[in-house]
Amino acid sequence: MIKIPLIIFITLLYLTVLGQKTIEEKILYPVKQEGYWGYIDSKGKPVIPCIYELAFDFSDGLAAIIKKKLLGYINQKGTVVIKPQYTTAGTFSEGYAAVGKTTRKKGELFSVIDKAGKVITNDTYDEIRSCREGMFAAKKNDLWGFIDVTGKVTIPIQYKSAGDFSEGLAWVEIEKREPPFYISDSRQNGRGYIDKTGKIVIPAIFHDTKNFTNGRALAESIDYKYKTGSGINIRSKGYINKKGEFIIEQKQLVKKYSPDSASGYDHLSWGDFSEGLAKFGIREMEGFIDTSGVLVIPLKYKVQADFKEGFAVIKVKEKMGYIDKTGKIIIQPKYLNAEPFWYGLARVSNIIPGKKVELVFGYINKAGKTIWLPGK
Repeated sequence: MIKIPLIIFITLLYLTVLGQKTIEEKILYPVKQEGYWGYIDSKGKPVIPCIYELAFDFSDGLAAIIKKKLLGYINQKGTVVIKPQYTTAGTFSEGYAAVGKTTRKKGELFSVIDKAGKVITNDTYDEIRSCREGMFAAKKNDLWGFIDVTGKVTIPIQYKSAGDFSEGLAWVEIEKREPPFYISDSRQNGRGYIDKTGKIVIPAIFHDTKNFTNGRALAESIDYKYKTGSGINIRSKGYINKKGEFIIEQKQLVKKYSPDSASGYDHLSWGDFSEGLAKFGIREMEGFIDTSGVLVIPLKYKVQADFKEGFAVIKVKEKMGYIDKTGKIIIQPKYLNAEPFWYGLARVSNIIPGKKVELVFGYINKAGKTIWLPGK
């Protein structure tokens, strides 16, 4: 979501959700020139003039822009197709976007619009996230549920929290844990997974969960003893499959790759799978594991972003660069900030010396060549 008030800082752009492009859809990239925002193409050629207070990535052929402190949407010709009127504007996904308007009496209320700006929801919500697999996670009165692209509530608003649908499943948090269990702490909530009918397909026996990617989901079991047919299992963390079974566990990875740190679980770092690999680290050193838990890139970097288009962002001595899936540095670490590649280009930023010291961002290609810088 894009919210007002906004901190006008480059890293905000890095959080924009990346949309799926069609072959016919041009790839345009937001740029800042003399205090205003516009768009360039993949060659660095200006396409839409820098006339906006802020501009965001295109998705589904539309991009959110800010004009007079309100958010609206433009198409790839630079035409305003949905006039600025929102205080929150979500990224278009699957033809729809969640938007928010602030009211004096009830604060900000959310609804869903189509590409013509038509509201498709009959009700308003406290929060709505982007469409994923035809479903929106929606919040009302501090509880979450799901609505579909017709605006109909298809899974009741009844959960303490919820994730997005991914690979057919979404995690949800309920107040009462699924039996059988023995509570050994004060937390009463548990997380599990539902399908698109709302059926719980993985019991709510977890303390923490993430979305499924590449058939795996990062999860941590609740601090309790869970009876199984073979005995009693104690709290665990790692990656589960769609049966809710741990197939990669932290204790196995630590024992295998850092036996001297067997008791140092608090120093572990984890990431979601992307393009078949996931970040894994022990203390300050990080690398990547594959979906079977094999360490394929050694623990020698600080990982800043997951693999996208075959490249991951790493940090070495406070500078960022890019590695490929063999772990080889392809673009040397020399940037203060670096974003994953997006249709062949990546946003990077550095301090540019001169009369006025400032953080300036530009775009590079996969050979590390600068495609665009302000004033160039």
